[in-house]
Amino acid sequence: MIEKVGHIKNPLSIIAIFAGLAEISGTIVLPFIHESSQNKYVWFLMFFPTFLVGIFFYVLWHKPRVLYAPSDYTDEANFIRMMEPATYSEVLARLENEAQEIISQTQPTTIEGGVDADIGPENGPEAAQSPLQNETERRERAMYRYKQAETTAFAVLATEFPNIKKSVAFNRNGQRTVFDGVFESSGNITIFEIKLALNPTKSFILRQAAAFAGKVRNGIPETDKTMRLILVIVVSDRISRDFDAFPHEMIYDGRAVEVRFIQG
Repeated sequence: MIEKVGHIKNPLSIIAIFAGLAEISGTIVLPFIHESSQNKYVWFLMFFPTFLVGIFFYVLWHKPRVLYAPSDYTDEANFIRMMEPATYSEVLARLENEAQEIISQTQPTTIEGGVDADIGPENGPEAAQSPLQNETERRERAMYRYKQAETTAFAVLATEFPNIKKSVAFNRNGQRTVFDGVFESSGNITIFEIKLALNPTKSFILRQAAAFAGKVRNGIPETDKTMRLILVIVVSDRISRDFDAFPHEMIYDGRAVEVRFIQG
């Protein structure tokens, strides 16, 4: 009979076991406590379950999904469907982060011997503008460039992965993490991360792959589904380079990160 009892898989079981042990041990210890302290201890034994129940219903009302594990669902696909489209503010925040990362590549990164004309420091009349104006315009151009790169990447990926869900947020322990794209097929999940590289280097790719793996580890709830990670590096058409010399797959935290290069 004991062999039929499975191991603990979800937070609800942990809460139930903790509450039960706390009450049982509290009752057993009560007769051994000095009489002067028993009154306070009895009040604690009465209010502790009430407090625990209150916290439970608060979590149940505001964040019910954190109380369940993927295996609690008859069909684990239902668990994956709980991922939500990212909100406008989340998409904007991600876009601004990508823009800042692109801008950092132009200082002093160059493309084929010259600063990226679409993002880099200004020449001519615009150079006379205030630093704040220049910085704002550079950020806006970088955001625009990233959106172009993202559109190009999804257009190429669509031939192999139709109906990719874009800008998806996973909720893990109350923390939402946004990914560029998610594709579900035959019980498998493919997660996409898209990066625009003005002048890709091996160190840049390794750094982005490690960050991607860490983001998946910390941001996606545990699941028994097979998970595939694809890091898409979009590079400028002006770059002529043999990408076969770059790493195309790396292992981080036991997960393989596949790297694909797209020019656009």
